[in-house]
Amino acid sequence: MGAAASGRPAIHLPNFGPSRVAAGPRPAVHCLAMSRQLKPLREVLQRAVAAARLRQQTIEQILALPRGGWDELVSGRRVLRVRHLLALARLLSVPPEDLLEAGFPEASSPTGLRLTDWIDPRP
Repeated sequence: MGAAASGRPAIHLPNFGPSRVAAGPRPAVHCLAMSRQLKPLREVLQRAVAAARLRQQTIEQILALPRGGWDELVSGRRVLRVRHLLALARLLSVPPEDLLEAGFPEASSPTGLRLTDWIDPRP
């Protein structure tokens, strides 16, 4: 049953392009498109780290990145992974959703619905 049929509003997420499940390396074009889509989030991460006055070496250690990996991450030359967001949120002592909401403000739901409303509806 779709969102419209259930009476729930549709959820609009950023479009990262077509999904590729096939084995092997992904085409560079797909990675570039995703990198562009994540640019606002990477900028928020960079601003948050600058505001916290954290040393690059500390960030790289916490995020398990090699030397120079932080610069690669925020420039889009390295893949931003969920584990990076979680570790950075923990380091900054903020909820991970704060980073996502600041990086993707258009994805925030104005309806006030939460994930638990979908997966664990109350009668």
